This record gives sequence, structure tokens and C-alpha cells, in this order.
Amino acid sequence: MFIDYVEDKVFSKIKTTATESLVSRFPDIFFTTSSSTQANPKFPNVYVQALQGRERAKTLDGKSLNGGLFTFQIEVSDNKSKQNTRVVMEEIVEIMVSMGFEVNGFPMQQDTDVYRRVARFQRLIGTAETL
Repeated sequence: MFIDYVEDKVFSKIKTTATESLVSRFPDIFFTTSSSTQANPKFPNVYVQALQGRERAKTLDGKSLNGGLFTFQIEVSDNKSKQNTRVVMEEIVEIMVSMGFEVNGFPMQQDTDVYRRVARFQRLIGTAETL
């Protein structure tokens, strides 16, 4: 299905590209699409969540779909510093922008021992496009 294809491609591109550029600085960086917490979490942690897509560009007969509006929410968390979340999120932003997504940032949050940075990315993607 088209939605699964987009989710897989975006996650794969983020994980591959960010790992190449960040692993020397953050050897334990961890990428996930699952919101469940690990027993021993690795940091920085990059959680990529595909939000509900919206159909766009139906054919005139209404039997097929030519595209969709896709939104991803990405959360970067770290247990050492807010600087680490900034560095990782900057790399994620570059990757998403290179795929044509628009960025919507959110304020940084801090729980007791974990710093978090969250951003949403949105793009209209046609069925004939490749990411």
C-alpha cells in the first residue's frame, strides 16, 4: 500500500543518512517507529511517527488516488543535554527538507532526566513519486 511505502522510505532514509553522519559523535544513537519504552533505552533516541495521512488528488471517477498529504512527527530525546537533541534534530531537519517536507518545530521539553525536541514535517506526495 502507498502509505506503508512512504512510511518505510522516510524511516529508512532518516536512519541510514543520520546514522552515517552522527554515529561518530553518538555511537549509541537509536532509531525507532515504536512508542513503547525499552527496559534499557539508548540515547539519543529518535522516534519517527507517521501521523494519519489525508487523501489528495482522487481521479474524477473516484476509484483511485493520485497522492496523499503525509505528516511525520519526530521526537529526539537524550539523557545528557539539550545540545545533543539540537544537533540530532538539525540533521533530521536537513534530511526531511531534502525529501521536500516542510518543517514545523515545537518548543523543547524537559522531563525529569530527559531532554526532548519535537518537530512535525508535512508534504504532499504523489503515487508516481520516489523519495
